[in-house]
Amino acid sequence: MITEGKLTIRLQNQGTKSEGLYALLMDSEGKSWILYRENHYPAGDEFFTPFDGHQVSVEGEQEIEKYICVENITIKDEIKEEIENE
Repeated sequence: MITEGKLTIRLQNQGTKSEGLYALLMDSEGKSWILYRENHYPAGDEFFTPFDGHQVSVEGEQEIEKYICVENITIKDEIKEEIENE
């Protein structure tokens, strides 16, 4: 599955054992996805930090309703800027 949208890192699950910073993807239909990598807990995974605030394309497998196990991620707004600057 390939999903595009804006990635933000936000504090989730405050006051619980699973409290932490999560990578969230908001797609064009307004659906929010929690992103994670295989064999990594979704909270506090610094892999997603460089993508924070960017429009991205995420390739991965949908898991348990609102989670995506990320296999590949690409920043889309840099590609758009590159095309506009040509």
